[in-house]
Amino acid sequence: MAETTRKPLPSDVAEIVAIVADPSVSYWLKQALAAALDRDPFDAERDAILLSTLLTRRVDAIVARHFGNPRPQ
Repeated sequence: MAETTRKPLPSDVAEIVAIVADPSVSYWLKQALAAALDRDPFDAERDAILLSTLLTRRVDAIVARHFGNPRPQ
């Protein structure tokens, strides 16, 4: 029987695999990462940056409404 050797995963993929395997990571993030791996990486990155920007603005607005101290701009 021939012995097969597996090549190690590229570091970027290995990091994502580790995050997906982590039971403390939300299912939402795991699904987003899985979906992103099937997409063009440049498009996925651009969308992730926009998502991050929008979620940060939302958190800032909620904090400002409740505490009056938004993050410094």
